[in-house]
Amino acid sequence: MKKTKLAIIIPTKNEEYYLKNIADSIIKQTYTNYKVFVADAYSSDKTVQIAESYGFTVVPGGTPSVGRNNGAQEALKWGADLLLFVDADVVLTGSEFLEKAIEEMKHKNLDVAGTLQEPYMLKEYRSIIPSRNLLYKTVVDITNLGLMLFEKSKKPLMQVCMFATAQAYVKVNGFKPLIFGEDSQFSMDAKKMGFKFGIIRKCGKVLLSMRRFSEKGLIKSRNLYFVKEMLLGHMYTETDAGNLSFRYFD
Repeated sequence: MKKTKLAIIIPTKNEEYYLKNIADSIIKQTYTNYKVFVADAYSSDKTVQIAESYGFTVVPGGTPSVGRNNGAQEALKWGADLLLFVDADVVLTGSEFLEKAIEEMKHKNLDVAGTLQEPYMLKEYRSIIPSRNLLYKTVVDITNLGLMLFEKSKKPLMQVCMFATAQAYVKVNGFKPLIFGEDSQFSMDAKKMGFKFGIIRKCGKVLLSMRRFSEKGLIKSRNLYFVKEMLLGHMYTETDAGNLSFRYFD
């Protein structure tokens, strides 16, 4: 049986502090029929050098939407059947994460899939420590609850680690040029077009850095506000940039 050709796409900007963690979690996977594309937004640190040291393909990036789309275009040229879009500060849990995720997508006949999350912190360089911060755990628990509650709705949500078949990506025409919420907008658009969406669970939760909350605080990060606005139908495009204090690549 032909094995799925998986393309892993990581948008980056100055991610030398985190990229090695996601890279190490990828190369430890039992599933090996993949290629990694790092879409870099003109990093001034060692992000590109680190990506290249792992043998990853580096392509021009920009905003997360631009980076994901640029990476996807190169992945399609490579012949990818399935695309995994993952943030640079995420860590895949366990060596069978990819194997189990692909298996569950096939079993459920999913075209687009999101994952659940668990918070972590980096106390020292590359030292991954599960976060015991009650606020962070509460925020992530609420996020996971929202992902599951909206899974079967007309407006399913996904973020930070998400799968899409090449066919679904092409039909949806990629990620919209949004400042925020481009990931969930993609899942909503896919659902409208008849593609099957689901939250996969057998692979386990991905580890997600709480750096934006620790740097900005819950209120200033404005995540809950943007999720509410997105569900109400407001899409924040690049033309809104001057009116918004929140930027993904701050």
